[in-house]
Parts: sequence; C-alpha cells; structure tokens
Amino acid sequence: MEPQQALSQAEYIGTLLGKAIAGMGYQQVHLIAHSAGSGMIQAIADQLQAAPNPPLIQLTFLDPYIGIFHQEQNNYGKNADWSDCYFVEDGTRGFTGSYLNHAFNVDVSWVDPAHTTAPYSVLVAEKWRFLRTVIRLIFISDQSRAEFFMLFAYDLH
Repeated sequence: MEPQQALSQAEYIGTLLGKAIAGMGYQQVHLIAHSAGSGMIQAIADQLQAAPNPPLIQLTFLDPYIGIFHQEQNNYGKNADWSDCYFVEDGTRGFTGSYLNHAFNVDVSWVDPAHTTAPYSVLVAEKWRFLRTVIRLIFISDQSRAEFFMLFAYDLH
C-alpha cells in the first residue's frame, strides 16, 4: 500500500473510531501513532473534540507521515489539549522527518551518534521491510480504567 493511500485509510478508520470512542465517556485520552497512523489519531481527536463533552486529549506522533504535499503538517495536533512529536531527520524529504505546527517537537536524530541520512529509496525499502506488519496500539485511559485498542496496520510491502 502506498503511504498516501495508507494515510487516507487511517483517516477514514479514525473518523469511525472517534465517533465510537466519543460515546464512551472518557475524561482523558492519550493517542499514540507512528507514520500514516498519525492520520488515524488526528481523525479520532477531531471527532472527540466535536463531542458534547470532549475529554482532555493528548496526541503523541512518532515520525508522522505528513502527506505527499506536507498537507498534514499544519493539521496534526489540532483539537488536542497537548501534542508532542518525535522525529528523526531521515531521507524521506520531510515526509516523516519533520516538525508539526501544533505540537511540541523533538528531533531525536542526535540520540544515535552514528545516525546517517540514507538516500530516500534505500530508506523506504528498509522501513517497508521492517514495518511489513505492524500492530498499532491506541492507549485510552481515564482515572478508573485503562483499555487498549489494537488496530492492525496495513501491509506496507
């Protein structure tokens, strides 16, 4: 599946999940996503914020895929009470190694002293091989309970 297609699917599923989660009465929600899964948690946050009694929303983005035209760079983190973004400068020309306008951004490239930027084609091939099947965890909690929703990611090969 192409990244832009994965993003569109994630946003669609996130909208459905957001509507379902909005009716559960949570007081606090913390959503965590990687790459195109960022579209899912943003869509969930949008639905939660539109609810009559929205919860406190925290979004955590890990190397968020911001779209082919970087269109999500100004969208991710909106409708959240707190957003943080952790990214590595890589060879994706900013598609996943970039800051977000509505988040506290942390470039963690420096953590690996041997970090190098690979050419885009090599990087994508390695990421897709590694992420062929990924389980996305969305952690939702309030003061009295914690639940995990496991969403199976798309085959990225």
